[in-house]
Amino acid sequence: MIKAVIFDMDGVIVDSEPLWQKMLSMYLHTKGIDFVYNKKSLEFINQHFRGRKQKYITDILKKKFHIPDSYQKILNDRLDILFNLFKHNLRLVAGTIPFIKKLHKAGYPLVLASSSPHQVINYVLKQFNLKKYFKHVVSADDVRLGKPHPDIFLRVAELLKEKPENILVIEDSISGIRAAHNAGMKCLALKQPYTAKKYLKTTALAVENLSIIKPQTIKYL
Repeated sequence: MIKAVIFDMDGVIVDSEPLWQKMLSMYLHTKGIDFVYNKKSLEFINQHFRGRKQKYITDILKKKFHIPDSYQKILNDRLDILFNLFKHNLRLVAGTIPFIKKLHKAGYPLVLASSSPHQVINYVLKQFNLKKYFKHVVSADDVRLGKPHPDIFLRVAELLKEKPENILVIEDSISGIRAAHNAGMKCLALKQPYTAKKYLKTTALAVENLSIIKPQTIKYL
């Protein structure tokens, strides 16, 4: 029986994945690198960037593009670009907030667990006045290993003092869906253009808009 729900943030609550993607090409351009988006490069991003911890992403950037800067400088430079994009372009994912409100009203403990740094999470929560809905907020920076490792979701289980099998995770990315599965939790996938079909086999349910889901529907997933 589902007793609590974890929400991912990027791609589930806010439509930020295209902005993270745009930020990447803008950042690399400042380093004199033209990053072309095509089928191969998008597959690489889906596997190695979406839903991943920033330390992991930074290590890839340093190795793949030979960027000598420190982790902190790379992160700060990227976040500066991202926040500028957020100011003018960040939007909510259709249907998610009504679903959050329904679950909150039904008494489900809700937790936000995101691979984004706390700076990004706090920006989103403040921008859309969402903090009041979440009992806990956890970043991948709070655990040793990021998604697809289960650490962030198991940390939530500890905070809630709840068994993993009684927790539902709302995810959209390959890494997030894998992390939920690895944590022994049920997963409700919010399908996005980059949500890999083969990983949907491990989910309890997959939908294109969360507003169609009723609280009683998730109880026995």
